[in-house]
Amino acid sequence: MADTKNDGVSGVDRETRGGLRNFVAAYRHIRRATGADDVKQRLFDHVTVGMVGVAILSLVASVAFPFHPVLKMVVLGVTVSIVFFYMIHRMGIFLSVTPRQALIFWQIMLGALWLGITAGLLVMMIGIFLSD
Repeated sequence: MADTKNDGVSGVDRETRGGLRNFVAAYRHIRRATGADDVKQRLFDHVTVGMVGVAILSLVASVAFPFHPVLKMVVLGVTVSIVFFYMIHRMGIFLSVTPRQALIFWQIMLGALWLGITAGLLVMMIGIFLSD
């Protein structure tokens, strides 16, 4: 029998999950929410998602191609600007949730920030070691 826990908000008992099961369940919930009829996304939401795609491509280009270092810095600056703009645009989400949910979102955002910093340092170190 699975363990259950009261979620404290709606008073509903939910199955407790951890690790990968939790990630998969959250991913499925998000996928269902993106297709829900009562969830409306603004045009600008789609624009920012497209901008993230451009940021990913520019990041790949700056690492994969032998550009001049100044040009690489410009491309990486554009990438950072797009991601920063995306995050600023998404901060309004905090205004539509409970204080507890806002704190959880904030912790997730900080974790993502540290993941991004660590991944950037890892890519930089790999580039240094491969160039020697």
